[in-house]
Amino acid sequence: MGSPYVSQASSGYNSSPPPDDGSTVAANKEKWSDVKTKLGDPVKNLADAINTQLRTALDVSPTTTASNYTTQAADHLKPIEVTGTTTIKLGDCASMIAQAIGYQTTIYNKGTNTVTVGVITATDTLAGTVNGTVTIPPKGALTFCAAQSGVGYEVISDGGFSIVLLTGQAGTNTITAAAPSTLASLYPGLIVSLTPAATNTGATTLNITPSGGSALTAKNVFASGVACVGGELLISVPVLLQYDGTQFNVLGSVPTASSGGSLVLIQSQTAANSATIDFTTGITSAYNEYMVTFTDIVPASNGANLNMRISQATVFKTGANDYLGLWFGYQATPAYFQTAAAGGNVIAIATGLGNTSTGMNLSGELHISNPAGTARVKMIRHVFSYVDTSNVLTNLNGSGYYIGTTSGTPTAAIDGLRFFMASGNITSGVFSLYGIRKT
Repeated sequence: MGSPYVSQASSGYNSSPPPDDGSTVAANKEKWSDVKTKLGDPVKNLADAINTQLRTALDVSPTTTASNYTTQAADHLKPIEVTGTTTIKLGDCASMIAQAIGYQTTIYNKGTNTVTVGVITATDTLAGTVNGTVTIPPKGALTFCAAQSGVGYEVISDGGFSIVLLTGQAGTNTITAAAPSTLASLYPGLIVSLTPAATNTGATTLNITPSGGSALTAKNVFASGVACVGGELLISVPVLLQYDGTQFNVLGSVPTASSGGSLVLIQSQTAANSATIDFTTGITSAYNEYMVTFTDIVPASNGANLNMRISQATVFKTGANDYLGLWFGYQATPAYFQTAAAGGNVIAIATGLGNTSTGMNLSGELHISNPAGTARVKMIRHVFSYVDTSNVLTNLNGSGYYIGTTSGTPTAAIDGLRFFMASGNITSGVFSLYGIRKT
C-alpha cells in the first residue's frame, strides 16, 4: 500500500448561493453555468481527488530492487521483490509507525542468492535481537511488522508457507531440530512438521535452531490440551505442531498412553552380528505393559540359547542367583518338554536354536508388566516359534522374573532390557519395543 489515505474536502461547493426567496429577479434565475461551477464542478473535483488518493493508498504493486535498499513508509503492505545478493534494511521503526499505523512489508527473494534483512537504526530490534539480521533463501519470503512501540520489527509470517519443515530431529523427550534460516522467531500460529527420532516417553520439549542462527528457546509440547506423558510422538511418524505463543500443540487427534487399545512403537533395532541388543531408553511409567517382538532372529552358533537380563538404575543385573525362569515347549518328538531354572544369572527365554536349515529363524514376543512400579516384582512372559538343532519345529512358552538374590532389589523399577545368545552373536533379526496403551 502506498502513502496513507488523506481525507479530501470539497472546494467551491454552493458558494454564494442566490437568495432563493421566490422573487422574479436576475439573481434567482437558474443558469447552467451557475449549477456547473457551484455544484457539478466541486462534486467532480472531490470525486477525482478521492479517486487519486485511493489509488495511491491502495496501490500494492511491488517495489523491485537488485541492489541494497531501505524500506520506506510508502512500502506499507507492498511486497518488495529482490534479486541479487543484496541487503535490505528496514526503515527506522518509529518513523514508519508515525506515517503508517500497523506498518508491515513483505520481502520476497525472487533471485537465486541469499538476501540479508537488517535494520537501518542500530537500536531497533529485529525478531527480538537488537540490530539483528535474518536471511531469506531463494524463492523464500518474510513479512515484517513494526512494533507499535516504535522500537523494532517482528517476523509475523513465513511468506505464505504455512508449514515449516524441521530437519535433523534428535532426542526422545528433549527434542532438538533444525529449521530454515527464514524462521527468525517463534510466533503464534506457526506450524512445524516434525518427524520424531524416537517415541516420546514423558513430558516433552522442542527446541528449534534456524540454520546459521541460535536456538529459539525450548518450548513444552502439549497434546489434547495437556502436557505430553509419553506416546504422543511416534518414532518416524510425521506430526504437525502449532505454536500458540506459549507452547507447541499437537494438531489433530493423537495417541496417548491412556487412550487404550493399541501398540505404540518405541524403538526397533536390527541385529547385524550383534553381541547384544539393548533397550535402555523408553521404558518408563508411560505404559503399564511393554512388549518386545522378535522377527527372523538367527543365532551365529547352532544350538545357542537366547537369554535376557534387566537393568535397574541403568545397571544390568548379572548376579549368579538373580533370575528365575521356566518354560514349557511342544515338538513333534518328543511331544513336549519343560524346564525350570532357579537362581541363574540370566533368563533363558529360548533354548537350542538351530541355524543349519536355510531360512529358519526364531520369531515371537515377550511381555513385561509394570516395569516402573516399585511395589512388586516384574513378571515376564514370552512365546516363540523356531527350529532346534535337529530342524524340529518348536513352540515354547515361558515366564520369569528378577529375584535379585545376589545384586539388587526385586521390586525396584526396571529401566532396560538386554537380549543376547549364550554363545556367539546374533547374526540377524529385528527386535522391536512397544508400549501397550493403558486402558
